[in-house]
Amino acid sequence: MPYFTTLLAYSRKPEMYDLLKELIRLSALPIKQIQDSFICAIDATGMGTFQLNGGWLKFKHGENKEVSFRNWVKLHAVTDTATNIFLSADITIGKANDSPELEHLMNNIDFPISALTGDKAYCSRKNFEIVSNKGATPYLLFKKNALPNKKGSLIWSKCFKLYTEKPQEYLQIYHKRSNIEATFGALKKRFGDTVHAKTLNGQKTEALLKVLLHNLACLIKTYYEQNIELQFSTETPKAPIKIF
Repeated sequence: MPYFTTLLAYSRKPEMYDLLKELIRLSALPIKQIQDSFICAIDATGMGTFQLNGGWLKFKHGENKEVSFRNWVKLHAVTDTATNIFLSADITIGKANDSPELEHLMNNIDFPISALTGDKAYCSRKNFEIVSNKGATPYLLFKKNALPNKKGSLIWSKCFKLYTEKPQEYLQIYHKRSNIEATFGALKKRFGDTVHAKTLNGQKTEALLKVLLHNLACLIKTYYEQNIELQFSTETPKAPIKIF
């Protein structure tokens, strides 16, 4: 058996991060059998660390707005609203903006998505275009100052028209976004809402490990409830990774 410090040393390797992202992608593949397309949700949540004073919860609830970003890391994710499985995940420093992460997360999804829901943090014409190019309809919440002019984005004007003329129809899909909040809650309740590693690479690895374990737990539940085959893809990973 390797000594525990050996495992900790590997957890700090940048290569582990890419490996875990690939394993998260593979762990979600069996649920493709459930339906032809999926309604997904995108959001982010913080995970506290043990560096300095304060942390994610204090920053989120306004107790200490001056707290350093090193007090937490941020988990960005896209989840399936039916099974609570993470389809894609990424970890950044605490104060990273949510909007730019949408492109990275969508590029790592191999699933046929019919709709993507997200709050106003992701409201931009670029993000509407990214979701639309993926074959999905974006149900992202518009900001109060949003205007209907498309400025080169036809999907923006179409969604804005639906949002203003048929708000109940639009919001009925949008409110499925609350499912990802429940998914984050389940993840933190089961595996904790903090990471213990001291380095940023270690913290990112630890956070992704929580996501992977959550996926496996949801997969077991889905296996028994819907009688799916645990058939994982035999394709070669997108980018073969060597860490040993």
